[in-house]
Amino acid sequence: MKILVAVLLFLVTTAPALAADISVQQLADFVASAEARGQSDKELARKIAGLELTQRLTAHAVAALLRQAPGPQTREALKSVADESSFLDPPASELPDEPAPTLAEQKASLQKARRYTDSYVRKLPNFFCTLIVRRFDDGRSGKALRLHDTVTGYLTFNGGNGGKESIVVRNVNGIQSNGKLTQGLRTHDEVGGLLSSLFSGDALPPFVWSHWENMNGQRVAVFRYSLDKAHSHFTVTYCCRPGVVTSPITMITAARGELAIDPASGIILRVTEQAVDIPSGFPLHKAAIMVEYAAVVVGKQSFICPLRSITISDLGVHDPADFLDSFSLSANLHSLNEMQFTAYHEFQAETRIAAGDIPQSALPSSSPAPEAASPTSLPAPEQAETKRETLPPPGQEDVSKPE
Repeated sequence: MKILVAVLLFLVTTAPALAADISVQQLADFVASAEARGQSDKELARKIAGLELTQRLTAHAVAALLRQAPGPQTREALKSVADESSFLDPPASELPDEPAPTLAEQKASLQKARRYTDSYVRKLPNFFCTLIVRRFDDGRSGKALRLHDTVTGYLTFNGGNGGKESIVVRNVNGIQSNGKLTQGLRTHDEVGGLLSSLFSGDALPPFVWSHWENMNGQRVAVFRYSLDKAHSHFTVTYCCRPGVVTSPITMITAARGELAIDPASGIILRVTEQAVDIPSGFPLHKAAIMVEYAAVVVGKQSFICPLRSITISDLGVHDPADFLDSFSLSANLHSLNEMQFTAYHEFQAETRIAAGDIPQSALPSSSPAPEAASPTSLPAPEQAETKRETLPPPGQEDVSKPE
């Protein structure tokens, strides 16, 4: 399995600005103070956009802050800083105050997770679902992210063909597309490839206990892992710059990340992976992906499937004269993709997907979340399987888990 990060370049360069570091509690106090002072939506959004969290803003915490937001601009700014914090730990105050499991219990949870991933893709039904991808970047300004475009399409999963996934883009910003995106941050095979690659081989990866966490009211066990280049499947790919880089440049990197596991069943509900030690001369300086899973109804049964993912990357800017050497010296283009998976349907042999099946006006801010089963009624591990994919953001990259 591989994770592919493809970068499709576009140009501009300005000096980056430093963001202020702030904890989740400090952000909550800041928003409450602004609300008490009657600060305008526009001004509060501008100030929040310049902040950088030192802790993860969980779904529960961001929901509370959104209720205090004076308007849509502040809500978007809060969602943006929350997405950027996806790879951080939650505040200690939000973690369950429970002792760590014994080594035997940890090993048992990881063995269950391995059995789960071994059968995950094989036991998923054929399905298709709607994808809504909001692609952000900072315009190489080093400042707040801006919405570059919103991509709507669908993903089809064919379990009978080795778990093959395919994506068709229906529109970009409401304008009909030819089915593909040629530029931007892109990822592939997150439905099952991301999970399966972590448990490939005869031995368990070097997972280390981290902490207990709450996800949607459910306690999960969080383990961290680190893979050297020889054992990693995380692949980054860059392409292309006319006259400078005319074919893809690909490399496998070391990786680290974490898994959030239901200790009773081994079901994996959250996974992250980040590239480590990318050579300084490589155009892509940073690449990371996070996928959250939950029980959804496909046909008449419940399966664990992707609900949401976040992908981030930093792409170096260069002058036409110096290709590799200048990447480490120039400003970055920082990109973030937020992807939602919704409207799961079982895919029968006679099923045909028409353009009208994908709502042209569907946007994350107005679309309901995918229909999910209760977090306390997860399907048994043998019923679950996962496979996931992310569509490209504007002008740069592609991050995906291999098969």
